Amino acid sequence: FSDGQTVEDYLASPLVTIPSNGQLRFWTRAFLAGNQGTVYQIKVAPANANPTDPNSYILVQQWTDADLVANFSTFEEKAVDLSDYAGLSVRVAFVMQQAPLAAPFGDRWFVDEVTIVERCFEPTNLSAQNITQTSAQLTWNSTGSTSWEVELLPAGDNATGTGTVFNTNNPTVTTTLPANVALTPTTAYKYYVRAICANSTSEWVGPFNFSTSSPGLSCNAPITVTALPYSTTDNTSNYADNTDTQPAGCVTGTGYMAGNEVFYSYTAPANGTISISMTPTANNSSLFVYQGCANVGVTCIQGV
Repeated sequence: FSDGQTVEDYLASPLVTIPSNGQLRFWTRAFLAGNQGTVYQIKVAPANANPTDPNSYILVQQWTDADLVANFSTFEEKAVDLSDYAGLSVRVAFVMQQAPLAAPFGDRWFVDEVTIVERCFEPTNLSAQNITQTSAQLTWNSTGSTSWEVELLPAGDNATGTGTVFNTNNPTVTTTLPANVALTPTTAYKYYVRAICANSTSEWVGPFNFSTSSPGLSCNAPITVTALPYSTTDNTSNYADNTDTQPAGCVTGTGYMAGNEVFYSYTAPANGTISISMTPTANNSSLFVYQGCANVGVTCIQGV
């Protein structure tokens, strides 16, 4: 070879039929740190082409030393879309281009666990619902899978790529992963999710960000009164307008539920009479008692 001449090395598969939504998946890494002037390619040759002729191969995807993997010494999984060749018999080749006699001198290419499978599609429409102070229901849409891996962590943390497997696409979570720390009120979180299929997994998608409720913002996340007597000094301006409904059943006229509100919860240890008062009794203010969240806006026990 002359100085600076580009050399190509081919590692081609036998003929293989590409499935619907076919995808080449493999684990890979480099050998040397830094830019060695290497180009890593995936190419495809039709069944009727000469497998020993480099001109028979069509480029599908390529990487350089800079973008093959994040860390040259750590394996990463790659997924290459082969859906354009669905139903066809082709040869799939790993091609390494380098200039061996001129600095930089080229690298080696580690490839392992090579498979061609039907693509496992990424979940879509990530959301978080039924959020309380210490839990949230995570939801997403998914096609072709019945299991998913979820990593939930504080909003400021970096994802690890390791989560917990759920067999439902609307699990209720109460801890972060992988640290398994309980969710806390008024805290920002995020989650990532990937689908698990019969022969592969999808790419991770996310993050989706949400925050746990603050005490008092909703009936499902109230300020809990643990013992009587109980007293507090506060103002509804410190909260939000999350519930707009009529009190229903215990007062007549305007219920003033159109503005900010704060929810408290108390579970009585025995039957008896409880007195609740609000001071001062300013204009456009109200106080209502409901038996459980399901009755808010349906029927109240007492109100003023």
